[in-house]
Amino acid sequence: DYVDKRYVSSMEAAWRLLNFEVEKKFPSILPLPIHLENQNQVLINCDAEWCKEALENKVKNSESTPLTEYFKNNAQEIKQPLTKAQLGQHEDGTIKAKGPDILYGNYPKYYAWDHKKKQWKRRKNKTFQIGRLHTVHKGANERFYLRLLLNHVSGSTSYKDLMKVDDMVFNNFK
Repeated sequence: DYVDKRYVSSMEAAWRLLNFEVEKKFPSILPLPIHLENQNQVLINCDAEWCKEALENKVKNSESTPLTEYFKNNAQEIKQPLTKAQLGQHEDGTIKAKGPDILYGNYPKYYAWDHKKKQWKRRKNKTFQIGRLHTVHKGANERFYLRLLLNHVSGSTSYKDLMKVDDMVFNNFK
């Protein structure tokens, strides 16, 4: 005979007795991809006859990723800065950060990723997401250093912009 049992720790029991929420799904987490230029991941599932055509369509549609659109959005906001009304305000009355002042990992806090249009849109309400950069092993060299730079450099408008230090352009992210 099978006996249906479940272990409940003392901590979980106390939380449940006091009617605290045991799990919460807010705020949501948006995984942020990290890829080198023109090396974004493309997933495809097709039959042998349709593979070539499906792959071509998928590659055309995969040019816009959260990372590439982050660069485009920063470039656009540097050329045409948002007004104070478009930026919005925090509850304490301070103005929210401009796009070029925000790190890639913090971008979902101020911008919503539209999966259908594949673009970032400035958040108008108080909801937000937490951005999590994909993990990259140190052995992946360039991608690893790209991830480090994205965690510490804001306002980048391209991959080449990330390779620039004091007006000197390097040929890698290291």
